[in-house]
Amino acid sequence: MYDRKSNSLWSQMGMEAVAGKMAGTALSILPAEHTTWEDWKNRHPETLVLSFNTGYRRDYSRDPYRDFPMNRGEAAAVFAGDSVKLYPLKELQKAPGEISDALAGVRVKLHYDRKLHRLVVKETSGQPVNYFVAFLADLRAFYPDAPIYRYRRD
Repeated sequence: MYDRKSNSLWSQMGMEAVAGKMAGTALSILPAEHTTWEDWKNRHPETLVLSFNTGYRRDYSRDPYRDFPMNRGEAAAVFAGDSVKLYPLKELQKAPGEISDALAGVRVKLHYDRKLHRLVVKETSGQPVNYFVAFLADLRAFYPDAPIYRYRRD
């Protein structure tokens, strides 16, 4: 992202400005939800989306990164304090239900609905937890020391 007002370049995954007047300034994670468009629209019918008719010649139906030699598996980067843990969605899909885990002393619950591709992450108290979903390969580049969750049947 580029901020023309401050002439700053922002790293979305690094969550801070990396160049310009705002360099070193942190971004806040805004609440988001990972789900299907159908599920979202059913629960939030007033939602509006941007049109593909942007005035620019670009094929938005084509994934511009599809030919990159990288793992395209998605994962959630879950944050607690200064800690981050990565939860590959394919690992969450293996769980028969909700997963409980601890991150920096914070007890979290993750629920992944396979049908709706919907991920909900909360503290055990019910408070929301900061997280976002991205390609696992990209998350590893930004958070190389973050542990990766692996589902184990007990």
